[in-house]
Amino acid sequence: MRCKYLSRQVSMLLEIHKNYENCFDPDGTTAARRVGAGAPAAKSTETKGPPPLSPVPPDSSTSKTTTNVDTSENVKEMSKLQRREYIQNLIESMLAASPPNDSVDEDSDGTGNQEQVKQQVKQQPSHEHGNIARELAQVFQCLSTHDNGSLLSRAKGHQDGVVYINRHIAVPLENVELAQETREEDKANKTKPFHTLLFVSKTPTELMKGLSSSSLSSVASLKRILPNIKPGLTLHQVAAESCVPLPYVMDIANWLVVNRVCVSTVPVVRENRYACTEEIVQKMSEYTLPFWQRFGNNDCGDSDIPGNMFEVVSMLSNAENLGQALDGCNVDSRDLVYSMAVWLVANGLIRRVERFLFALNEKEKRNFSSRNSSEELIYEELLGEKYLNGAISVSTISYKIGIEPILFEKWIQWAERTNRIVVVTRCPCQSDIV
Repeated sequence: MRCKYLSRQVSMLLEIHKNYENCFDPDGTTAARRVGAGAPAAKSTETKGPPPLSPVPPDSSTSKTTTNVDTSENVKEMSKLQRREYIQNLIESMLAASPPNDSVDEDSDGTGNQEQVKQQVKQQPSHEHGNIARELAQVFQCLSTHDNGSLLSRAKGHQDGVVYINRHIAVPLENVELAQETREEDKANKTKPFHTLLFVSKTPTELMKGLSSSSLSSVASLKRILPNIKPGLTLHQVAAESCVPLPYVMDIANWLVVNRVCVSTVPVVRENRYACTEEIVQKMSEYTLPFWQRFGNNDCGDSDIPGNMFEVVSMLSNAENLGQALDGCNVDSRDLVYSMAVWLVANGLIRRVERFLFALNEKEKRNFSSRNSSEELIYEELLGEKYLNGAISVSTISYKIGIEPILFEKWIQWAERTNRIVVVTRCPCQSDIV
């Protein structure tokens, strides 16, 4: 069916092209009126058409393809302006055309040639409503207007990257490089309620300025949520602060992450421990200039304030946790160092060291509690769900089983004391769930 649709569309465009050439004067000037899909062929005894769109080869006089080409000196060649107008009018005629069964314009050609149109209507299937020329133009527009930085353009319409073939077959389009870079990351790091959002290039305040002139419902939700997004707050807390239901906040958060406006990670708090990511030397050389443009040169002689990105990364990765790194700085510079840490996490130069749980063998367990205790029931549930295989972080396990982090920390202490689990601290890999 799709092949039939394509062949009929191509036949319609070829007919438009043929009628357009017949209505074109031989001297290369444009016709007095635009020619549409139903334009009739010009009633003329001359067989020659307009000059060809591509120049004729010099040796074409001996070719068989030049039998129908008039090489008389009376035929003028098109100038660049005429050729541009000629092609533009032809393209507009193709874009304005509609299948005969979609609409019948009785006055489209001014000649009352309705019998031919009615015959075409009978031949065309009733499910044909599209225009392949318009669809190709929409594909070109989507590929040429991809913008990762304009939040307002994305909020105004979620269908900018979708082309509808025959008005009902949706074909989504996305940036190839963007899809290759983030496909695996999106699968492993899907936004969760205990995550937060870190903005890569712009702050929420800067994004709010671009949304102030719009009144769309999606933009209105963004205006309520963006001011409350902070690196130390989870999305669950953001929903409470914004008075917006959590499902709406999660939808907007996933949409922001997919469009590369921000990244999703656990909140940046004092208890977090950070380490360098892979290929840190190469990444640091690439981000030296953006870091300097964001924070400037802070090398003012004060030993408490790190002077460059290398010193900041070294200080954060060698500290026991973020709180210890901040306590080692001057009180006036702690906010600056914290902003640097958030920027480094958002750009993937450092990442949080996660804790993973491994179940020990049955013979190593110590039965300090009864079989039906709450701690033992939680252990059996985690063991049955295969959460104790060392591939799921502690924060993710706490979210999946619905236990408050403080209570889950108490259970971890009990499980370690009874030799039921062992806690491993390491940087997560791509296959881990964090």
